[in-house]
Amino acid sequence: MSTSGNLASTETTIRSVSVSSSLLPTDGSSVLLKFTGQFGSNAAAKTLKVKFNNNDVFQNLINTSPNGVDFVGEVMVTRQDSTNVRVGSSVFMNGLASEVNYIQIGSINLDTTSYNIEITGNGTCLLYTSDAA
Repeated sequence: MSTSGNLASTETTIRSVSVSSSLLPTDGSSVLLKFTGQFGSNAAAKTLKVKFNNNDVFQNLINTSPNGVDFVGEVMVTRQDSTNVRVGSSVFMNGLASEVNYIQIGSINLDTTSYNIEITGNGTCLLYTSDAA
């Protein structure tokens, strides 16, 4: 288990996972990233974002003040073809509404280029991540 994060009010990268082209070799192949954590219980603003290739694919827009709340989330990146991925993400927050997002990202090169999945936030502590192809 690894713990990282920033309970202050500045957005920082909590975890970054590199997705090499070999992890998404054929159309329909997927990578799944699971994570758990907790929002700080303080006056700082609370955000949790997930990015793929610097594109926001998730942000907590419903639960904007989740003080001290535990969360669990997952992001699935699926290769549509060599230049497009579909990204589905969901975050479940203890006692609050679930948040789900789906986006398609294009103009990438999955045959030769690696891309990052980044989890960023402020007022957020990430407790564990697990990535699997």
